[in-house]
Amino acid sequence: MKKLKPSLREKKRYIAFRVESGETYGKDAVVREILSQTLGFFGECTASDFNLWIVDFNKDTQEGFLVCNHKSVGKIKACLGLIGYIGDEKVHLKTLGVSGTIKSLRRKFLNKRPIFKSEKKEGFFIGKKVEIVRSMGECVDALPRDKELQGRLKRLKVKYLGLMKNDLGGKENAAGTQHGI
Repeated sequence: MKKLKPSLREKKRYIAFRVESGETYGKDAVVREILSQTLGFFGECTASDFNLWIVDFNKDTQEGFLVCNHKSVGKIKACLGLIGYIGDEKVHLKTLGVSGTIKSLRRKFLNKRPIFKSEKKEGFFIGKKVEIVRSMGECVDALPRDKELQGRLKRLKVKYLGLMKNDLGGKENAAGTQHGI
């Protein structure tokens, strides 16, 4: 059997993505959710035209990439954005980028995680005491020490408060003056 000429072959695109969640997931769970969301949203006939294939997924970094034809990139990115749960846990699948080759996809998009600095500081947010757990640039994740805020976060199924450094300050922050840490 002869190979197809390059001009007759279907053009492929590689889409890098990251699973953002508090949990870690294996390749099987992620693949199952991507395929079920694609089939549920577009149906079997249309989804079969995408030539969708999940090529690689790294359990440690929660990053992976998939391959599809060049005409369906926008639809696949939309399906990745629609995924909100894997199992019972809330997740977000973030599209990192699209490339025509695996080599450039790995070089440009994969393994470029944001650098978080772990911290153990205390601050105040709207006059309530919080413990700053980690930061990246101007963004900080904080755990509230106030029972009321802890209850609200628990009801929302949120672990940390995502704040900016200028949102934090001393006790006078409640009076309207803001002080950065």
